[in-house]
Amino acid sequence: MWMRQKVVDQMISKEVLYGLLYDYMREYGWNGAKLIFMKPDLVDLFLRNETHRKITTWEAERILNQKLQVKRKRGRGYIGRSISANAQKAYEHGLKPISRFTTADLKACGFDYSLEFFKWLVKNWGIKPEEIHHTSAACRRTYFYGEATIRHLVRWCNLKLLYRIYRKEITIPQAMNIRKIQFAKVQIADSLIGGRFGKPIDMDCIICDRLVYYSPQMCFRESDSRVHVLERYDARPVHGFENERLNFFEEKLLKFKTGFYRRYIKE
Repeated sequence: MWMRQKVVDQMISKEVLYGLLYDYMREYGWNGAKLIFMKPDLVDLFLRNETHRKITTWEAERILNQKLQVKRKRGRGYIGRSISANAQKAYEHGLKPISRFTTADLKACGFDYSLEFFKWLVKNWGIKPEEIHHTSAACRRTYFYGEATIRHLVRWCNLKLLYRIYRKEITIPQAMNIRKIQFAKVQIADSLIGGRFGKPIDMDCIICDRLVYYSPQMCFRESDSRVHVLERYDARPVHGFENERLNFFEEKLLKFKTGFYRRYIKE
């Protein structure tokens, strides 16, 4: 299947893993550690005297946390050995773990849905924490969220569509149809991407809301005279669609409103 809902459910974000890797290098005093993403849900992890290839992001998080616990320095930077000083500051600045949120907190920021839906979004749709801190001397990592996270959701995410997925009123493929997401063979003039002669370039793209995406950070208006759609497909082609920049990007188009990407339009 071109869409892997399981991946959404089981991924740990890059930011979280790179944060753990940084902590590992700091604690072990070795800068040779490396993390390579093979796919959004699979990584190669290189540690001192250890190599873990093609493991899931969850497994990578478990391994790194385990290494950090072995190296923990009890009491350093902790308040009563139970919460880090940085975590305490996060609380003072209005941030808190998802377990501390209430429906009233969400409504105050314009999020007019249930607390359970918010938790589902955080778990399944890669909602990034504002800060990550240790909340025990045993290096338990806790993700902290605040008003900025919630207001970002309200402003940029397709909450009505995602809520229907959460309620199981529609499936992911049905949501794709509602968003009218298509895969396409496209020909553009190179002047759109900095070329001088208007030479035609063929590329594999995704089309949504009259924007043609070559990558998550580059798109064109379908109405631009320099853009020509040669072929369209309602599902990701099994063969012949070779633009790795757009791997799993259709999930992002379900998650975010089109306005989120308008800053990347090439005119």
